[in-house]
Amino acid sequence: MTLLLCRFVDTPCNELQLETVAAIFEWPAFLQESASEPFAGVLAKAAAKLMDVFGDLEAAWRDDATRKSFLKLPFK
Repeated sequence: MTLLLCRFVDTPCNELQLETVAAIFEWPAFLQESASEPFAGVLAKAAAKLMDVFGDLEAAWRDDATRKSFLKLPFK
């Protein structure tokens, strides 16, 4: 799992898929709250991807494809 996390952290934000980011936010709470560097780095990168795609929520909501992607994200 550590190798997978390291590879994820090394992946540029623009290459991340929203499905992967959504899956990260569905991790168990103990992983999301972990102070461990690999987990914290992965969460930070996932949050950055969400801000990159949905940072301007009004513009994202007006775009049909982006709105559908937003609605597929987990509630949390």
